[in-house]
Amino acid sequence: MKRGREIEGCHEPRFCERKQCWQRSARGMWAGGMLLLAGMLAGAGGAAGQGVAHGPPATPASPAQSMKAKPATLDVEQIIQGIEQNQAAWGRLKGWMVRYVHAREQIEPPPGMLVLYGDNQIVNARKGKWLFASENQAMPTNPAHITGRKTWVLWKDGKYTERNQQSIQSRSGEPDLAGNLALNVFYYPNSLFRDFCSDTFTLPAEFWNEDEPSLTLPRCLSPHKKEYRVRAELEEVDSFPCHVLEWPGHDIIWIDDHCGFNVRRRKFFVPSGSMVFEMKASGFEEKAPGIWIPGRQTGITFNPDSAPPQYRGKIMRIVTNTLIEAQIGDVPDAMFNVPQARDSK
Repeated sequence: MKRGREIEGCHEPRFCERKQCWQRSARGMWAGGMLLLAGMLAGAGGAAGQGVAHGPPATPASPAQSMKAKPATLDVEQIIQGIEQNQAAWGRLKGWMVRYVHAREQIEPPPGMLVLYGDNQIVNARKGKWLFASENQAMPTNPAHITGRKTWVLWKDGKYTERNQQSIQSRSGEPDLAGNLALNVFYYPNSLFRDFCSDTFTLPAEFWNEDEPSLTLPRCLSPHKKEYRVRAELEEVDSFPCHVLEWPGHDIIWIDDHCGFNVRRRKFFVPSGSMVFEMKASGFEEKAPGIWIPGRQTGITFNPDSAPPQYRGKIMRIVTNTLIEAQIGDVPDAMFNVPQARDSK
């Protein structure tokens, strides 16, 4: 399928400040990434029956995994505790790094809603309080006319450094949220629905009430225990039995408690009943005790109700994160470095 033009003259969609721009995200945390909720939550459209149409093939099931419907064994509180334990396991790591390709495929976006975006190789890493991210869209699979992004961002020892192509800036003290590139390019980690940033620099309480951050687990579950319920029976995703947490008409989460309480599938709806997005994660491997990461994440965003009638409920775009490599444990210090621009002294 073709990737094409979107907003005329919009080459930096994640930093766009136009309030009506569909690519603009609150704080930009997952802008253009797996979730793409910003600007849509007020009235998104989607046919709830539409599933993930483009994704990896189902993981073959072992005989032990093939099952008839079995009763759920965990309640909401126990699932929250399991997610908290997994979050703590991530926090105990000396460090971690993931390198992946972030790709966006336009399907049926309304007129004027395309964004020219080539495949992007991204690195996200943590070591202690240090945080690093980089982007590189100079990939041979991208059309030659796409101006590729090439960025680096580093938070290390109380100093924030950011480079975009040949422009580099560095300042002491915590970064402000409005221009924080680190929150823009943690696509893969944030699609695990875990908190990978708040122990590095300060994130105010109101930040977690905004669109995409509000979906972080277990943060979104704890204050809404009465709204969420666990379905009576386990349901399979790629032949793996999952507990299904549901806030009817709002959120459905398939959680594998044998796989680090990770999300294998999720659907999110708006009050009108329309589905905003559906995501799926597959190919999980245990890279360290209790640390399971997927080989691929697939997210579908649907056109909102505000789109022209012939586009409502149709798939706007499909986004994938395909893992290239992962290091779990002691990541080399050399990873946490922003190279100097050529014209820097």
